[in-house]
Amino acid sequence: MQDSKLIELLKVFSNKELKRLTLFTSCKLFNVGITKHEVHCQLLSYLIKFAPTYTHRKLTKQQVFRQLFGSIKYNDKKMRDVMHGLFKIIEDYIVTSRLRSNDLRCKLELLDFYRTKNLPQHFDDTKYAIQKLQDIQQKNSYKDARYHYANLLLAEQSMQWPTARRKLSAKKQEENKNYLDEVIYNLDKFYLIKQLKQYCESLNRPKIMKQYQQKEMLIQKILPYLTQPIYLKEPLIAIYHQLAMMHSHPDKKVHYFQFKALIDEHVNNLPHHLLQDLYIHARNYCIWKVNGGQEIYLEELLDIYNTSIEKKLLPLTPASFKNIVTTGLRISKLEWIEQFIEKNIAAIEAKYHKDVYNYNYAHLFFHKNVQKNYLKIINLLEDAERKALTGNIEVQKFNDIFYQIDARRLLLKTYYEIDDPENIEKMLANLEVFLSLRQSLIPEGKLKSNRNFIKILKQLYKISPYDRQRKQKIIALEQETKDATQLTDKQWLLKQFDV
Repeated sequence: MQDSKLIELLKVFSNKELKRLTLFTSCKLFNVGITKHEVHCQLLSYLIKFAPTYTHRKLTKQQVFRQLFGSIKYNDKKMRDVMHGLFKIIEDYIVTSRLRSNDLRCKLELLDFYRTKNLPQHFDDTKYAIQKLQDIQQKNSYKDARYHYANLLLAEQSMQWPTARRKLSAKKQEENKNYLDEVIYNLDKFYLIKQLKQYCESLNRPKIMKQYQQKEMLIQKILPYLTQPIYLKEPLIAIYHQLAMMHSHPDKKVHYFQFKALIDEHVNNLPHHLLQDLYIHARNYCIWKVNGGQEIYLEELLDIYNTSIEKKLLPLTPASFKNIVTTGLRISKLEWIEQFIEKNIAAIEAKYHKDVYNYNYAHLFFHKNVQKNYLKIINLLEDAERKALTGNIEVQKFNDIFYQIDARRLLLKTYYEIDDPENIEKMLANLEVFLSLRQSLIPEGKLKSNRNFIKILKQLYKISPYDRQRKQKIIALEQETKDATQLTDKQWLLKQFDV
C-alpha cells in the first residue's frame, strides 16, 4: 500500500492542504451513498495519521481494511475500490482548488453558465468583472498567451450571447462583427506567443542536445510577417521573434543585441519565471559562441551572469558559482571575482560552502600568476594531514564530483607552472585514476575533454629537451591541441607551447 498511487499523491500535500482536503472529502456531493461517503472519510482520516512519510509498519492494505470494516474477511477488490474512490475525490479537490485560485478562470466558467442558462443580468455583470481584470493586466506591458486566450473566450461568449435569445438587429450584427474581429485578433496573438515560445525552445535544443533534430514548422513560414508593427507592438511577440532570429541566424550578432535590448526595455513588467527563461537563452547563446572560439562574448556572458544574480534569476549553486568565477578569470576580472566570492559565498548551501570557497579562491590565485600564490593554491586544495601519512598527494575531499576533477586539474597545472617533476607525475596519475574509477558518474563530454587534457600534457611533458626531433614534435602536438574540439583548459595548454 505504501507504494500505491494514493499514498504517493498524499505525500505531496502539506498539513494545511490535508486539513482542507479532509473538509472537502466530508462533503457528500463527491461521494455516492452514505456508506461510501463514510468509508472514504475514515480512510483519509486513518491515512493522514502517518503523514508526512507514510512508512509505518501498520500501513498495509490488510491493516487498513480491518480499521475500516472490522472483523469482515479481507477482500482485496473491495479495498482497491475504496482506495480508488478516495483517489478520485482527491483529484476532484485538486481541480476545484486550482480553479478557485484563478479568479479569471472562475469568471469565464460563470460567463459560459449564465449564457447557456439565458441570464442576461448575471452575464453582463460577470462580463464587466472579467473586463476589469483584463484592463488591470493591459496597463502592464506583459500580456501573455493566457491574456489573449481569455479575451478570445470573452469575445466568443459575447458573440454567442445575442444569438441565443433572438434575431439580431443591425446594431447587434455590427457588435457581433466586432466580436468576431476580437476572436480572430486574440486567437492570432495566443497562437503566435505559444508557437514562438516553443519554436525558440526547439532552436535552442540542438545547442545542448546534439542528437536533437528539429522538424519543419509552420511558424518558420510566418516569421517574415512578424516584422509588421501590428505584431511587434506586442512585447512578447517582439521578444520571442527576436529570440527566434537570434537562434536561427546565430552569426548575425545584431539579433542578440536587439533581443537583449528588448528584455531591458520590458524587464520591470515581465514575471520572474519568464525573465529566467529569457536569460537562460541569452546565457546559452553566449556560451555557444564562446565554445565556438568567439571569446569576445565572455564579457557579455559575465554581464548576463551579473544581471541574473542581481535580479535573483540564477540560483547560486556550486556549479553556477564556479562557472561565473571561471568566466571572469578568463577575461582577467580578478578584482571583480574576489569581490564576487566574498559577497556571494554566504548564498551557497552549508554542505558545499568550504569546497566552493577554497576551490574558487585557489583558481583566483592561479590566475594572479604570482609565485607565492602557488603555495596558497596547494594549501587550499591538498589535505596536508593525509599527505603526511601516505606520502602521496591527497586532494581535499570535495562533495561535488566536478569540483573534485577541477581541483585535481588545477593542482596539476600548479605543479607544472612551478616545474615540480615528481608532483607533476603524481598528479597526472591521480587525475587519470580518479577519472577511471568514477567514469560512470561523469558525463561523456566532460570525461573525454579531461582525458584529452591529460594525454596532451603528458606528451608535452615527456618531450625531452635533448630530443633531436623536439621542435617537430612540439609543432605537431601544438597543432593537435589547436584542432581538438573536446579539450578542457585549451588556452592554458596552448600557452605552454610558448614557454
